Amino acid sequence: MIKGASFIARALFYTLPLPCYNLVTTGYNYLFTSSKLLNFASQIKKKMELLKEQFITFVGLLLSGWAGWLFGRPKQRVELQASELDNVDKAIHIYREMIDDLGEKYAKAIADLKEANLRIKELETSIENLLKQLRK
Repeated sequence: MIKGASFIARALFYTLPLPCYNLVTTGYNYLFTSSKLLNFASQIKKKMELLKEQFITFVGLLLSGWAGWLFGRPKQRVELQASELDNVDKAIHIYREMIDDLGEKYAKAIADLKEANLRIKELETSIENLLKQLRK
């Protein structure tokens, strides 16, 4: 930085009024001297300390939440896979029951068909016998 610019900035800073918002009185103050500026700076420093504690707490909460999510992800994946396997196992069990039930129904249908075919043959023979009797 140029030495002359530093001198000019210092001269302007100490001689010109600086409008600053005061958090204590909730209004604008015009600072003319460095002592008022130091007093104002100490007030701001106190307020910043309060905000710093809250900010640190907030950042801590965010970091702990992020860490919990980061380390909890593998567990969630394993639980998800386990629940998917359980669901697949249940679906397979249901399909097996359906297949077994269909097999039983198929066997019954075949037996009923054979029985119906026998009945049809009996009825055909009885019709032929009746037709023979009518022709005599």
